[in-house]
Amino acid sequence: MSGAIFRDSIHQGIGATTFESRDDNEYTYWEYIYWHSVSTLYPAAGFESHLIINTNSSHKKTPMVHRILAPVVFLGLSFWIIDRGDIDTAIQDWIYDPAAHAWPITKSDRLLRLIFYDAPKIAIIAFAAGVFAALLWSFWDQRWAAYRRRMAFLLVILALVPGIASLGKAWTNIYCPAQLSRYGGSVPRTGLLEPYPKTFVQEKRGRCFPAGHASGGFALLALFFVLNRPAARIGGLMTGLGAGWLMGGYQMLIGAHFFSHTVTTMALAWILCLLIEPLILRKSVA
Repeated sequence: MSGAIFRDSIHQGIGATTFESRDDNEYTYWEYIYWHSVSTLYPAAGFESHLIINTNSSHKKTPMVHRILAPVVFLGLSFWIIDRGDIDTAIQDWIYDPAAHAWPITKSDRLLRLIFYDAPKIAIIAFAAGVFAALLWSFWDQRWAAYRRRMAFLLVILALVPGIASLGKAWTNIYCPAQLSRYGGSVPRTGLLEPYPKTFVQEKRGRCFPAGHASGGFALLALFFVLNRPAARIGGLMTGLGAGWLMGGYQMLIGAHFFSHTVTTMALAWILCLLIEPLILRKSVA
């Protein structure tokens, strides 16, 4: 049977629903993302999904604005809730020692910097270099050709997430916690869209939002999309989350980022994966 078949049976007394067979170019971009996520994340919870893609059929093109609008609205709403709810301040107040005017960890601690800053960056760069080498090798050894789309997707995300985070840091003009007067610095704190007080003389723009160091770790969320088995995908998901929060948590402990900075980078990485995945990987799913 040509086309795509989505079947989802919800057990344990909830009932059962069967989705009619439709050609895969009748499914929208968001339907594909939703059912792809359900079928990979929740098989053990009673969801039974089968996704069969007709690779000879073209994907229904959804206007780019529809692909971007919902993720951007979600990201903006998430940050607004965190920023307005003073969650950031509560967390950093708990971390910072006002009596000693110090953070739990300092940049001068070379061992911790090596473990949580330098080593993860080197490892991610080495991983990306290995993937790039394997991609080039696939044009020499055709046994690797089937993995080209997956390797290309990994490389795009590994470059795109830190790149977008870096552009955001240059544009948002937000300072790090350690630079704020609340934590021994000289800069007043403002929200993402709030102007600085007229009395504040800005000598240099802030470059702390979103979190840049954690972006490399969260870019590894791309592993979730390129692995086949559900257990392996969950492992890829945990790798990305673990690496991102390990790197982001270190930055919070030295006063380099607020919680919301890291959450935003995590959401950005996931959104970019969702937006890019159908464009590169969809035809390789079978």
